[in-house]
Amino acid sequence: MATFFPRSGVVRRRVLRAVLALGLLSLTYTLSLAATKITKNARPKPPVLVNAAVAPEPATTNASRSCTKVRIMPLGDSLTAFPDSYRGPLFRNLVERKVDVDFVGSVSWGPAIGGDVDGEGHGGFTIGPDDRVDDQGGKSNLFDNVDRWIPAAKPEIILLTIGTNDMAGGGTWVSQAPGKLTALVKKIQGLAPDAVIVVGDIPPSTYDPTSTNVNNDVNAAARALGSASPNDTVIYGDTAKRLLKTGFQASKDTVDGIHFSPSGGEMFATAWQPAVDEALRLTGRNC
Repeated sequence: MATFFPRSGVVRRRVLRAVLALGLLSLTYTLSLAATKITKNARPKPPVLVNAAVAPEPATTNASRSCTKVRIMPLGDSLTAFPDSYRGPLFRNLVERKVDVDFVGSVSWGPAIGGDVDGEGHGGFTIGPDDRVDDQGGKSNLFDNVDRWIPAAKPEIILLTIGTNDMAGGGTWVSQAPGKLTALVKKIQGLAPDAVIVVGDIPPSTYDPTSTNVNNDVNAAARALGSASPNDTVIYGDTAKRLLKTGFQASKDTVDGIHFSPSGGEMFATAWQPAVDEALRLTGRNC
């Protein structure tokens, strides 16, 4: 077969240059392939972003983290002050879970099983305000005293159990108790606006074994306070129902029908725990 090649010198030179250029391009491409090791299903690496944001570190698990110290005030009457109250078992439970906890208050009355002795448990105290006085002539109710105790202790969590002595007063003491409880919690909120207040039920006793007869209106007020809190600074602790679920019986888990025996104190600490856990979460101390 004859091969076409232009006779014109100019045209021949142009064709020759084109052939040489095409050959050079082909040779460059071949060398490039030879220098590159191609792996089946290989994917190119993403470009490095010089100004890319640093990815957050994985969240630390509760099991590997210790909480920072949290100040908790047990506040109430003799059910809080009594040596076999919930204070000892609750403190032990929190420490076992690596919560760095400090119970605070002006009273140092040690729990029977040991633990932090501080708190604001006062035997015989009512909700208040009222005209009752102790044997030193001081007001024996919480309302007329919290404005001294709370600013001094600076609690972050307050565990409130009060009303048993109001219920024992009968008559207007009983009927006024729910409103007084609401006023007390509002006052505490004003004194410690950043604290989480856990309002517990009046525990069962031999006088009200299920805490739903005499105590029902006060417990309903406690529940309403928790529901009405606009910013979760008040939590309702349904301690009476939880006590009964653990098998609590006032006839055998108290020493006198009201005050806890060691078994009752353990059960009361267990009944407090869910609300305390929620309070720890809200304060950023949930371990």
